[in-house]
Amino acid sequence: MKPRKPLGPLFDELNKQGFNGRLPLYRVVRVDFRAVGQRGLCESLTKTIKIARYLTDEEARGTLLHEMCHIEGGNHGKRFIARLKRLRDAREQWIQEWAQKEIELYENPPSSTIWQEMRDRIDDIALVRPEWKWRDVWRWIGREFGYLEEDLDRRHERIRRRWEKRRQEEIREEARARAIEGGNSHGRD
Repeated sequence: MKPRKPLGPLFDELNKQGFNGRLPLYRVVRVDFRAVGQRGLCESLTKTIKIARYLTDEEARGTLLHEMCHIEGGNHGKRFIARLKRLRDAREQWIQEWAQKEIELYENPPSSTIWQEMRDRIDDIALVRPEWKWRDVWRWIGREFGYLEEDLDRRHERIRRRWEKRRQEEIREEARARAIEGGNSHGRD
């Protein structure tokens, strides 16, 4: 495998190119996000940006720039989009083009695709964590998809209903499996 470029110097370079050097210093690390399908994460409390280890250098560059927009732009709402629009004025053409694609994505998200991804993630969580309460799932989904809890509460009641349905199905399935297991063990004695 080809060695990856370090991301700390890239943060400094992008900070100068896209943000006029105004962003506070963040630590940038590569991590394994494959289990959750995530490309990057900006953690403001620890001033750390995490970038998926499996990304190529070019993909990591775009993902890092995206995560840097979260520093000044919050989640994927109006402030985030405003930050992207300011990046269209960057001197580097690739940043301008990248910002335009991101703006199009976040101003007009394909809601059916996002809904399907959220639904799939809820199904995954129900399989491995049926004991979780709705708030836990909501925080996880919000973090993964870049929403504040309040935004999710207003927009996605059907996601909550999906969680409750899948959670109950998994709990019933576990109870059935335990009953069958218990019945089999008594029959052998």
